[in-house]
Amino acid sequence: MNSNGNYGKFDHNQQRDNNDRGRGSRRDDKLNLPMDYAIKSAKVRLVDGEETRIMSKDDAIKIAKSQGKNLVQIAFNPSVFPGSICKILDYAKFKYDQKKKQKEQNKKARASRSDLKELSFTIRIDEADKQTKIKHAKEFLEDGDNVKLSIFMSKREMSKLDFAKNLLSEILREFDGIAKIERPPVLEGRTWACIISKIKTQAASKPAGDESTVKISV
Repeated sequence: MNSNGNYGKFDHNQQRDNNDRGRGSRRDDKLNLPMDYAIKSAKVRLVDGEETRIMSKDDAIKIAKSQGKNLVQIAFNPSVFPGSICKILDYAKFKYDQKKKQKEQNKKARASRSDLKELSFTIRIDEADKQTKIKHAKEFLEDGDNVKLSIFMSKREMSKLDFAKNLLSEILREFDGIAKIERPPVLEGRTWACIISKIKTQAASKPAGDESTVKISV
């Protein structure tokens, strides 16, 4: 029923606009860019290529909706302009492109550095726990991380240095053809430890006997 007390056609578009106004702070959580009625400025500077126009927010939103797009605030600098600087964007596509770009940047950042993960064993470890830790180590290697493998011994177990070293050698054999030694096994106090890294694809295709693909041993 309308304001005159008569039944009329329901305006879905008007209802959507009212819903947008009611949300107040409609924005993408990750990009944190206010859009449409979440933009607080009454006036906006609309950037369209090299052309800019100053107009009311409502008029800019109408233009955006007529194109099936959104009005998105890209900057707010009161010292330059006392309102929001906006663009009309296909926001869904914009978010997709930004996430894709961020994913590529993260991939490049990961490729440029390797985190060191450490997995510690004891000489009393059972086979199931040992295989679980080896599985985690392989997952770390697959993610591009270097892995430190350690065999810890208590004071009473220091008489079993050879046993601990042989256990480390046995564990390293699980990584034949997968990893190479970055730092050979050394005794650090009561711990035998070494660092391994994943063999890169191009390195793995080298002929047998190449130093980067030889079997791991202690």
